[in-house]
Amino acid sequence: MVAKPTTPFRSGNAGEISSDAKNRVDIKQYYSGGLAYKNIEPVPQSGFRQMGGSWRKGQIAATVAPRFVSLNLDNGTTLACFVMEGQVAIYTESGLAYVVPIARLTPDLIPNLEFYAEGRTIGIFHAYMRPLRLFLDPASNSWLVSDWTFAPPPKVDLGGNYPRSADMWEIFIRWADRDNTVALSVTVNGETTPSVRLTDSAGNLVSVAADNADWNKFAADVAAAIQALPNIGPTVTGFQSTELGDSRRLIITFGGDLLGEEYDLAAVVTNTSEVSALPVHTSIGRTELEYLFSDARHWPGLAVLVQDRMAYADIAAEGGALALSAVAEYFDLDTAGKSDSAARLDRIRSQTSERINQVKESRYILLFTDRGVYFVTNRTIERNTPLNFVLASEVGGQPHCQAFDLEGVIYYVAINQRGTSEAYAGGNQLLSLVYDDVSTSYNADTVSLLASHLTQGIIRTARQKPLTDFDASKGWLLRADGRLVAAQMIKNQDILGFCEWIAASGGVVREIGIDGRNRLWVAVQRNGVIGIELYDPSIYLHDAMVATPNLAGVISGLPYENGAVLYAVADGFEIGPFTCQNGTIDLRDAYASAIVGRWQRPYFESMPYRAVTPGDEVIERPGRIHTANVSLVDTTSIAIGANGQPPEEQPLLTVDDPADRPMPGKSKTITVTGLLGYVDGTTLVITQNKPGRFRVSQFSVGTKL
Repeated sequence: MVAKPTTPFRSGNAGEISSDAKNRVDIKQYYSGGLAYKNIEPVPQSGFRQMGGSWRKGQIAATVAPRFVSLNLDNGTTLACFVMEGQVAIYTESGLAYVVPIARLTPDLIPNLEFYAEGRTIGIFHAYMRPLRLFLDPASNSWLVSDWTFAPPPKVDLGGNYPRSADMWEIFIRWADRDNTVALSVTVNGETTPSVRLTDSAGNLVSVAADNADWNKFAADVAAAIQALPNIGPTVTGFQSTELGDSRRLIITFGGDLLGEEYDLAAVVTNTSEVSALPVHTSIGRTELEYLFSDARHWPGLAVLVQDRMAYADIAAEGGALALSAVAEYFDLDTAGKSDSAARLDRIRSQTSERINQVKESRYILLFTDRGVYFVTNRTIERNTPLNFVLASEVGGQPHCQAFDLEGVIYYVAINQRGTSEAYAGGNQLLSLVYDDVSTSYNADTVSLLASHLTQGIIRTARQKPLTDFDASKGWLLRADGRLVAAQMIKNQDILGFCEWIAASGGVVREIGIDGRNRLWVAVQRNGVIGIELYDPSIYLHDAMVATPNLAGVISGLPYENGAVLYAVADGFEIGPFTCQNGTIDLRDAYASAIVGRWQRPYFESMPYRAVTPGDEVIERPGRIHTANVSLVDTTSIAIGANGQPPEEQPLLTVDDPADRPMPGKSKTITVTGLLGYVDGTTLVITQNKPGRFRVSQFSVGTKL
């Protein structure tokens, strides 16, 4: 037999690449990626494996997709909460634990809710709903529902007509020598007037005790000097009060257009030390502003903890505002405090009106608006130090898609190109944010170009840390059409690989979330019913449950719909398919226990193989893959095909395997020869025709191109 040469072994861990790049053999990841990674995920070391299955935890009656929030209790329990119209369904690993009715949660509010969870408290926020607070009472083990109160909200000028009071000062002028004249200089808000001299009615200088001293004229002259200062104007009045022995009292009032403001005033006698001037602030000018949060002006749409302060944003009355609570006081938004730990209210200043969609604490505080990304250069937030907002990217962030970290890089979803009004349709790009120590700024780059067909209409994100050494950090991306995409970062290989998890039986994913134990929860809709499922990489059946067959092998009482196609792993044997009728399937043999669920085949298709000349020119002509060498790891089922032909199941059972026990997983390289077909842009397909464990560490092909 003549040996047939093959291509070098490929790692296959670069993820799915758009078909638009099917001839771009110059791309670094070309031969390590594929046209399809369906229910298959890259492995950091090399190769790919089938993605996990899911455990069935319950069903919910919801007309719109629910929203997810996780709560970690102080006793170590993790709660997965699904918020829907009229109620909150709360699950543990064992199933449904609580149902909390909340009439305020109407269907139109659900898609735009945001949450804050800590300890035993969950906050539910929406810009047009009074915020809710759910508290798990440890004494009664029941949930208490109340308003998320502010003590008090910040007061602001939102353009209304507000009551205003005058700012008033009294200047006491005292003298020790009755023969002295007086020249008075007044400083208002840092601006100083020329000296004003005391005269008679004709303007002649007189002493302070002279009978013809015109103190009313003197008060008016002082007021006129103040009026001439920058930013003051003609509405300052002055008059002198009654004589008080060797002293006089001048009253300065900031009225008219100056009402409602507080002014800083100082006075000094400039011509002698025998006469003194003492200013006293008798009435502070105030404007009775309105609360930023109220039933009339509405509420904040999100709350995030940053530097031990609660940051409130997406504010209905002022979209670009950021309200920061006092330190360690999440509900205290009283901006009247003067200490550095007091609450503060800021607003992004730009040439256009912007709305803050996300807030994230990283090296710096990041604000994702509908028009860009800003970072706050202040390393510590203090009440008396202005915040410096610096533009990091001119591409805004998608609402309700939280930015996440993978291997030290921040990723965020770009807002829908049509703006906030079309945000429900989802964002279409994934961008990275990396801080540059040289330029002291962030650099934003699009990282989803090679998988642009997958990153369309993203409405939710969730970050999952690696579970084992064979896992990569994942960013889960939920699309508006119910498809679920995973972006996996393999930093030491400079790979961001995309793959897709397809829910079995035609399910569409409506919500995702990561709980406090780093587990993925999914809400999957099938046949008009939304099921709650817990993703588990250790199984491959979807919507699965543990069941016990009777002695005849019949399992009854299953919660699946009539006609559902199910599979089972019974005492380690992979069997099926079965059609569920009236909650019953027949395994046709007795087993001690079985895992029953739906199955979705994993599917990998390589990039097309092309003839390439030594000058890197691609020759487009029909070709074929005649041989495939596939290295397996703990695999019990695999099918291989090429050249557009259907994949064929590859026998793995050997004579050395036990006849009375499940076949052990195979870890070896199999060679498939004689693959038929001859097509333009031939590809290799690795999949399954029946359920089983599945992992490929590498592969190579022999071609005739």
